[in-house]
Amino acid sequence: MGTQYLKTDDGVSLAYQVAEGDGPTLVYISGAISNLTLEDQIPEFARFFERLTRFARVIRFDKRGTGLSDPIQEPPTMERYAEDVVALLDATGSKRAIVMGTSHGGMVATNFALSHPERVDRLILMNAVCCDRADPLDPDATQSHFQRLLDQMDRDYGKFLHEVAQGVVVGSSPENVKLGVSFLQASSSPHTWKLALRGLVDVDGRPRLGEIGVPTLVVHTSEDEVVPVNHGRCYAKLIPDATYLELESDTHAPQLDGRIVPMLLSAVEQHVSGQVRHTAERVVTSVLFTDIIDSTAQQQAVGDAEWRRLRERFEGDSRRRVEQFGGRVVQFTGDGVMAAFQSPSEALRGARALVDAARAAGVEIRVGVHSGEAYEVDDQLFGTCVTIAARVAAEASASEILTTPVVSGLVEGSGFGFEDAHTAELKGIGSRQLIRLL
Repeated sequence: MGTQYLKTDDGVSLAYQVAEGDGPTLVYISGAISNLTLEDQIPEFARFFERLTRFARVIRFDKRGTGLSDPIQEPPTMERYAEDVVALLDATGSKRAIVMGTSHGGMVATNFALSHPERVDRLILMNAVCCDRADPLDPDATQSHFQRLLDQMDRDYGKFLHEVAQGVVVGSSPENVKLGVSFLQASSSPHTWKLALRGLVDVDGRPRLGEIGVPTLVVHTSEDEVVPVNHGRCYAKLIPDATYLELESDTHAPQLDGRIVPMLLSAVEQHVSGQVRHTAERVVTSVLFTDIIDSTAQQQAVGDAEWRRLRERFEGDSRRRVEQFGGRVVQFTGDGVMAAFQSPSEALRGARALVDAARAAGVEIRVGVHSGEAYEVDDQLFGTCVTIAARVAAEASASEILTTPVVSGLVEGSGFGFEDAHTAELKGIGSRQLIRLL
């Protein structure tokens, strides 16, 4: 069913959608900015919500002042947002629901669970802000998180949008950031966004978190710059018996990062239904990452249109080379490719072919390869093996193929030449010796 509207008791029209699914009702409360129509057109968002319907009936809405809902004339309070959720449940015939709040919506979700406990079965908080403090775990922290954002808006709204988009999109390529800025601009005016944030200055949800009496899952990405990870850790510390999952990513929107979505969905399904029907399968694989050298500078030099044509050629050539050596493209990363191969020798031969193909397309790439066990869900791979491969690629220079002693040991006697490259401190992994493919 498409977008529908309800009218609140104070006359505001709220846009909402209901996706019938196999399981209990789940209400998704977005961050400060949302847009149902635009989110449906973003493949990663659409795929995430479709997967949720495999184990839940999913209700989404644009909060007052954003997206397709009516604009606002004054800062909404947490109580006002809670009454809007009540109206949404009533309009959709839902007596109770699992409530999932992300970013600003996490604060709305916790307040709703406290003010209307009779209508909440379970709670899910994803990269949620818990109070108006830069660091909720630091007793000496006094900086106003939301006042800082408001000050940035007043100084330079365009720069503010750019910085927020950089924190949300996966990969900071100019094209992705540009799309993120366009989404934000189309979803709220500067005035209404400022009103929403002003309603949060000095708000502190911490004192009552200990009163939450429903099972709660807290998810946060480790390098989130929009809402730092200590907000998630604070929720996990203060909510009784909360389950905490920290995912390694720098995005503020975990549902956009294909590397962590399978783990996120598995945790949500386990929390919602008590089981994981779409079980992550553990596989032995060889993972390859490529990254275009100086992609930002090149895009600025040739312009958006030419860069888009170059990227399309690069991605087409990359897919053909990967498949030529028995691999499959797991995903394109904006300025590179992630691929999986059944054997390390196929991955290394594919790596050489990818370097040659990139040069023919007019760019140079860096390549990293690692072999090990990974989890596979819905054709996506995640786990330490994937992380190591990505970190190794980041250490390579132009047209260089780096790998690990694991890979060089597995292909010993196959005719490949290697030499020691350097020892690197891989973020989140530790110190590793890297090997260069000759």
